[in-house]
Amino acid sequence: SLSLSGALAPGSSSAGLTPDGRKLLVAAGGQVHIINTTEADTGFVAAISTASAPTGIAVLPNSRRAYIASSGSNFIQIIDLVPTIPQLLSTAAVLPSGPATAIAIPPNGSRIYAAVAGNVYEIDRVVAAPSTAISNPFFAAGAFAFDPDPPVANALLNNIGNVAVLNIAARTVASNPFTVPGSLSISEVVAPGSNRAFLLAGSPGRLFSGFISAGGVTTEIVSPQTGVPYGTSAVDIEVVPDGSRLFVAYAGESRLV
Repeated sequence: SLSLSGALAPGSSSAGLTPDGRKLLVAAGGQVHIINTTEADTGFVAAISTASAPTGIAVLPNSRRAYIASSGSNFIQIIDLVPTIPQLLSTAAVLPSGPATAIAIPPNGSRIYAAVAGNVYEIDRVVAAPSTAISNPFFAAGAFAFDPDPPVANALLNNIGNVAVLNIAARTVASNPFTVPGSLSISEVVAPGSNRAFLLAGSPGRLFSGFISAGGVTTEIVSPQTGVPYGTSAVDIEVVPDGSRLFVAYAGESRLV
């Protein structure tokens, strides 16, 4: 463990750990704070001001750059994480049709993806230029999840009321999004691979699953021994990198299933 001293502005809205585990980026106030996770005496290494309050952070798989979305801003700003003191680059991507509601990078690092109301943009990581818009007829995605199986063919767009499937190669959003029975709000979606998707929906949370190639109404996950739903008080789900296990955290309980 590592104890770090220091204080952040109240209301931190997003955080991201570099894939190499050496830096933690935390959005708080109007800044992105960059923390060295390997040495306590050099913990807080930079506080970088952004266009407005940062709302989303995405880091390249090689841990060399971070991309920042900000509240009410069409700019996606870029932080160079290679120098000892990370630097905000003068180059930024400008989204043509509004501020980003979500930002993410697939496991292969091929593009940066940003969602806005009604559209998704691919951003070239070299020239920081957004593509022509990909229409998302299900309004605005609040989060992305990527199918990790090569060649990373699909992205899942969490639109809260449903989860749409973006075919990355075809640049189209399928017309049959995932939904859950009872029109529950979807708080989280993960894609472990093998064409599977898992959704956390409702409050308290319940767990559902479906196949990416099919979409449509998902099935609630129940215990094969008792038939009792695994959810009912789930608050978070996470999948391990190799997709072999799904972990579920429950409200008011110490168990992790």
